Amino acid sequence: MSERGNQRIELSSITVSATGTQTTVPVTVQDFNAFAVYLNVTGLNIVAANGQAIRIYVQTSYDGSVWSDIANVAYTTDASNATRREAVWSSHPRGSNLRVSNTDFANDGALADNTVATNFPAGQYLRLKVVASATTGSPSATIAPLVLTYCY
Repeated sequence: MSERGNQRIELSSITVSATGTQTTVPVTVQDFNAFAVYLNVTGLNIVAANGQAIRIYVQTSYDGSVWSDIANVAYTTDASNATRREAVWSSHPRGSNLRVSNTDFANDGALADNTVATNFPAGQYLRLKVVASATTGSPSATIAPLVLTYCY
């Protein structure tokens, strides 16, 4: 998608096979009016009774070092080799004239499960942060993200 400044950006896939935190390599996005992040999650295995969970944060940054959550997609219920497809959409352009305060931004990895932040202008960079947790065993999945930005 190259017309009118639109971008199609494939972020690196993340394979979860143990507890811990992983991030994709940040991508730079150009001026846009809206963006969508599509998540193709395959091989999802969660045993809720063992406290297993996978939380995916869509994050933005102005400088590439301080990250704020845009959205959280959480998998906390039982799943056995499942496939899930999710979409996160925002129409807040980068560099918009929105008035925001620090309280409008969720800290890195702090946005509540299955929510999307509001009243934020997206920064120059986007990435995914994936946090896998468990009290026993490990959840697993492969996450293949795609970012589309739109300029209209």
